Amino acid sequence: MNCSNCNNEFNFIEGLKFCPYCGSEINMQFENPEDNLTVAKKEASLKDGNLAEEDMRKEPEEKDYFKERAFREERLRINSFRKPPVKDKALIGKILQDNDLEKKIFEEKPSLENSYESKSELSENSQEQKVIEEAFTGNRLEEVPPVTEGAESVEESRVGNIHDTLKMPVITDEMLKANQKEKKSIKSSLRTLKRIFTNKILMVACLTVVFLGLVVYIGSTYLLNQKVDEGQIRKDILGRIIMLPKGTKFQVKEGYIKSISIGERSYDDNEKVEYIDLTATFNDGKIEFSGVLQLSYKKEGNNKWQLLDPIALKKDIVVKPVAGMEKAAIIEGLKKESITVLGQEISLSDSMVTRIDILDRKPQFTEGKEVITLEVLVDGGVLAAKGTINSSLSFVDEKWVIDGGVTLNNDTVEISLSENLSEDAILNEIKNKGQRENVKHDSIFGGQSFLVNDKFTKSTTIQSKELNDDKTQLSVSIKKENVSGMLKTILTGEYVFNVSLTNVSYSSSTKSKVEEVSVSDLTRDMIVASLSGAEIEGRRGVFWWDNNHKLTKDEAKTYQEDEILSKAGYQNIKYAYGKITYDDDGDQKTVDMVAIYYLTYDNDRGYEWKLDSVISSESSKYKHYNKDSIGE
Repeated sequence: MNCSNCNNEFNFIEGLKFCPYCGSEINMQFENPEDNLTVAKKEASLKDGNLAEEDMRKEPEEKDYFKERAFREERLRINSFRKPPVKDKALIGKILQDNDLEKKIFEEKPSLENSYESKSELSENSQEQKVIEEAFTGNRLEEVPPVTEGAESVEESRVGNIHDTLKMPVITDEMLKANQKEKKSIKSSLRTLKRIFTNKILMVACLTVVFLGLVVYIGSTYLLNQKVDEGQIRKDILGRIIMLPKGTKFQVKEGYIKSISIGERSYDDNEKVEYIDLTATFNDGKIEFSGVLQLSYKKEGNNKWQLLDPIALKKDIVVKPVAGMEKAAIIEGLKKESITVLGQEISLSDSMVTRIDILDRKPQFTEGKEVITLEVLVDGGVLAAKGTINSSLSFVDEKWVIDGGVTLNNDTVEISLSENLSEDAILNEIKNKGQRENVKHDSIFGGQSFLVNDKFTKSTTIQSKELNDDKTQLSVSIKKENVSGMLKTILTGEYVFNVSLTNVSYSSSTKSKVEEVSVSDLTRDMIVASLSGAEIEGRRGVFWWDNNHKLTKDEAKTYQEDEILSKAGYQNIKYAYGKITYDDDGDQKTVDMVAIYYLTYDNDRGYEWKLDSVISSESSKYKHYNKDSIGE
């Protein structure tokens, strides 16, 4: 077939829409009239096809799907050649000026089904008749605007099937000149580049500039975009507080960092924050914890990063002890516990607990346990107890706690008298007892009993103290000095007291023993005072007559002391020998005499000397009291 535009001959291929020589659109208006007649006949046959199509639409269930598709493809192929050829140069220029030409060439072709549906809306009979008439007349037709919306859709759908060639623009002289000019420009550029690359000096200069540019770029990129390294992290975390899972505050100090390594990094462009996973191990000598921490670094400028608080715990956090509980903390914790001593429950925080010392520690850090043995001293002021207690510690919630309480080891308990025991407490108990007892001594009262009252005790001293086996009673040996008037006795005795940690009370006592006894001597004043008003016994006459005389005060003063004697074993009796002058019926008579004194007991004043009788040498009784018979 021949092109209607360039008149070049070529073989028609199904789907060919443009001339392979000039690129004009093929509109099936051939030079051979037989070709036009063939097309007209094919167009006329479409009328019957349209009627068949309408019947097919009415009864789609009865139509064969493949026949219907073949019919549509055949009809589409025929319609693609309906447009008349475009030969007018003005129209060709208009096509070249069409900016949307390239877009129209490469736009996606609609599917056959959509093309068929759009064409179904067109009145097929009238349009086909018009095309046939134009084909037979051979007139040059301008592009006719579509009459209806359906017709427009037909024009737009004339893109053929998938096998159609693309629409190509007409090649003009202007286009050829522009193409030659572009080729000359490319050749000129290539010659310029060749001269540049063959000039060694220029190449060296260019390479030097490129190298320096690369160095500057790489250096600035490295210096201005350095990431946070381990060295900076070590400095930044010093002094920071890390909150452990159970709330323990761990402050990072120099020497606490055992190891760190940087893991994953992620950068938030919006917040300008880099999140760093840090695998670290810390040890402060008390606890050690390890795991993955998350650090947040905010970028504040070129190569300036600031560590944000807090340092978060991310995963695999393990906290374990590396040292036991401090001694002060253990003792402070034990003060909340109690022990039982001598049946009395005592809190370890009581003032009676004077000392708590740690004797032994058996740590089991891998299991988070520790067993401790302590020595406890309890001093109640009367008794003191010393023994050992056992306790256990557990590492719970990142800290040591006393979980086993305390147990007193009774086999180790030692009970003793307190060093702070006041003897006054014992002596007051003795004094308050107010004991009255009869005692004996060979040197007085002929070895017979005489009364000793504790109220005349001047001093009491404790000779010894001893606890019984049960540690419930205290035996006390005492020494008392009792001055009861003119009688002084030194007595010893044993007292028993009921004792506890804090109290002492009288229980019983043994009979006192007189260790020493002494009687105060009679003085001349005492004798003179006692002779005043006393009757001196003289010689005895017939019947009831005697020569007795009652001494006056002045006569008593004439007493002249000679010697005072006592019999052995009778220090309670004194014989005062001497001379006295008195008036005997007008005559001043001086006679030898002996005054006999006895110790008598007064409840208020104790023992006192009391004058029993005064016997002159003229009395017949005097010979019974001579010095030789009395002796010492």
